[in-house]
Amino acid sequence: KKIRSLQQAVLSVIALSFSIFAASPAIGVSQTYPYAILTPTAPTQNDSVVMKLILGNNSSDCISPYLSSFRIIQTSNILCTAPCLQYYLIKIGYAPDTRPISRRPCPSYVGPYGPTYLFGVLNFGDYTVVDTTAGNDTVLSFFVNEKNISIAGKVTKWNAPVYNSGPAVVGAKVYLHSTYMVMPQNNLTHAIAAPGPLIIYPFIDSAVTDASGAYSFTGPPSGLYMVSIYADTYQAYSTPGMLLTKDTLLNTVLLPVNATGSLGGVVSGYGSCHYVNNVPYCTGALMPVPGCSVTVTFHRSIIVPLAEPAAIVMPASLATVTDNSGHYSFPSIAVTYDNQPITVTAFKTNYNQKSASLSLITSPNATQNFSLEASYTNSNTIEKNGIRYTLATDKAVYKLTDSVFARYTVENASAAAVTFSFGSGCQYDMNVVKPPFDTLYHYLKGKGCITMITEITLQPNQTVTMDFPGWKSDSAYDSLRVSGMLAGLTASAASIDIRFEQPVTGINFSAHAMAASFKGAMIAFDRSSNVLKLSVASAQSIQLNLYGLDGRKIAELFSREQCGPGVYRLSLNKFTAVKGCIIAKLKTPTSVSVVPVTILR
Repeated sequence: KKIRSLQQAVLSVIALSFSIFAASPAIGVSQTYPYAILTPTAPTQNDSVVMKLILGNNSSDCISPYLSSFRIIQTSNILCTAPCLQYYLIKIGYAPDTRPISRRPCPSYVGPYGPTYLFGVLNFGDYTVVDTTAGNDTVLSFFVNEKNISIAGKVTKWNAPVYNSGPAVVGAKVYLHSTYMVMPQNNLTHAIAAPGPLIIYPFIDSAVTDASGAYSFTGPPSGLYMVSIYADTYQAYSTPGMLLTKDTLLNTVLLPVNATGSLGGVVSGYGSCHYVNNVPYCTGALMPVPGCSVTVTFHRSIIVPLAEPAAIVMPASLATVTDNSGHYSFPSIAVTYDNQPITVTAFKTNYNQKSASLSLITSPNATQNFSLEASYTNSNTIEKNGIRYTLATDKAVYKLTDSVFARYTVENASAAAVTFSFGSGCQYDMNVVKPPFDTLYHYLKGKGCITMITEITLQPNQTVTMDFPGWKSDSAYDSLRVSGMLAGLTASAASIDIRFEQPVTGINFSAHAMAASFKGAMIAFDRSSNVLKLSVASAQSIQLNLYGLDGRKIAELFSREQCGPGVYRLSLNKFTAVKGCIIAKLKTPTSVSVVPVTILR
């Protein structure tokens, strides 16, 4: 009897609970069956949403549980920055669970029955629930609001050279703005006509940084926001429009009104590169590139106000030139939020231009090095059986002090793949010839090529390229022929002609054989013609200057220039207008000689 009484008490509690549940439908929902109960009644993006569909009340008999299903369909396609209002349809279905009930007899109680749907966390938007089991009748409409978030952070001073590690900025005013992207749409189709501008509303909240530079905003719904920060002696800072859908940490570094940074680096050039489909694989020593133009281009041209009554007016770009060691420097560049990032570009004739982007806000004392690849404008192409062979040099006319750089390219212009086979690991060769048959340089001569079978296979439209290391001539030849080829395959040879300028204007050069009576260089003066004769026995560096009797330099004829063997005749009438007694001083790597000269006019 006690057990039965306990069972009756439990059943009474169960019946009472179902009566309470049935008596508490969602606000505005009719008691007419079916009706839906939504939990929570006003969901946000933070909530897990549950819906129970009430089909009726149980009075005495067993009611089978229900098998339920649902599908969520987005019915709008509004183009906007999420989270934005979209429209959704939730199609629900259900059926009684006819599987055997394990517990019999069923307890007798009064209570609502029906399927339960666990929708989970839903997106921001408008939802309509239809009952597909009952002819797509609408059973419920509800709205999911944006979830609440927090925005917090610290404001610190720009502390070069370490970013985001400066002292706190105390008393900075921080404003939170709500923004909205205008997206005009058709009310029937929700189609977007054209995106509109970003509208920035007046601030919806404000804060002041504390002693640690911290601030916070608590409670705004997820959405599109902008934060602006103001402090005395600092540049005003504003974020772009930010989509915030969760708690966000926003640390900010404020720039002083007169913030400056610096930039420097080295520009070098590769001696040898091998290309596969225009991708360089470079080897050999990097050499400095003097006289290279380096420019800094700003994000926009700006005027930076200073604390004192003045301003730094920054042009749209800055420029400098590398020194003999390839170094360049911009010691003082105004840094603002508007003019960053900057674009740094290195360019010199006969080299491919290179650029890099960097920010002086995060790297106030920046270093940007460049490794340039030579460009080749003097070229010649031959085509055999659909294969194009091209030999190009970095220029057509050289000074004696220049290195000659050559590039050899093989392009498969046919419709079928082609394979080249080699008997060693060396696949490319280059020759420099003084016509008709005097070979001055052979790239593979003396190279230790490993004996092995190697291949190059080119698919249609594929190319391979070889950049040969620089070669220096020991004499100013009037004409030379440079040839490139696949090693051992003479049919692949392509050639181009080059020539050399005279080392100095006004010099008459004779390349006749010299008597080997001296090993270095010597000078003599012909008073009758005012011609200074320089005799050079072998290729070497020459420095030749004219001085007055008071030691003052009058003219510079050679400035450590590389001269080949021969006799150079210099008409002093072209270099100086002085007359009377002067001194000609010759300096070579091994000797120094002085000759008195009397110029008659």
